[in-house]
Amino acid sequence: MQIPEPKLNECFIMWIEFGPTLGTALEPRIKEKFPEFSEEEIKYIVKQCVAAREMGHNEAMDLLYKNNELPSYEDYKALLKSKFTWLGEENISRLYSQSCYIAMK
Repeated sequence: MQIPEPKLNECFIMWIEFGPTLGTALEPRIKEKFPEFSEEEIKYIVKQCVAAREMGHNEAMDLLYKNNELPSYEDYKALLKSKFTWLGEENISRLYSQSCYIAMK
């Protein structure tokens, strides 16, 4: 499925940003912002966003538990970009901060 990378990245921002929509369903927000996407495309986008966030959080937690240290930002970024090429720098930075915060709790 071919979703433009900037739009995937924008949907990811909607998924992880703090505020009143944090933790709410992403599908209706995508549908409102990008009415041109089909239901199948929206499901694909949500799946990608969830997978990227989970991978980011899991990587930070795994390294903290195994090595008693968080991943460096550069290692974290390289890992995420290897699987989710569409993630922009700002989103990786946000996800890194969230993941480290969650791992340290």
